[in-house]
Amino acid sequence: MISVKPRRTEINLRRDTYGNNFNFTYNSLGQKIQLDDPDLGIWKYEYDFAGNLVSQTGGGGNLVTGDNYYREYNGLGQLMLNS
Repeated sequence: MISVKPRRTEINLRRDTYGNNFNFTYNSLGQKIQLDDPDLGIWKYEYDFAGNLVSQTGGGGNLVTGDNYYREYNGLGQLMLNS
């Protein structure tokens, strides 16, 4: 049986100089799966089975597309398409 422990270096809450709180949520693999941003709303992140970021949804729940948001990887986990 494999046991995965959460990473202890993860930041779950960050406060900026204006007192705004940014809350981060991580899965059991230590990957960021959600960011609660006081200005831009809730952002969600999805990963493929190899642990590569493949989707980012934000603001009003819309799928974010454009530069640096859609990523495609080859079988070796190398980034092939970033559009």
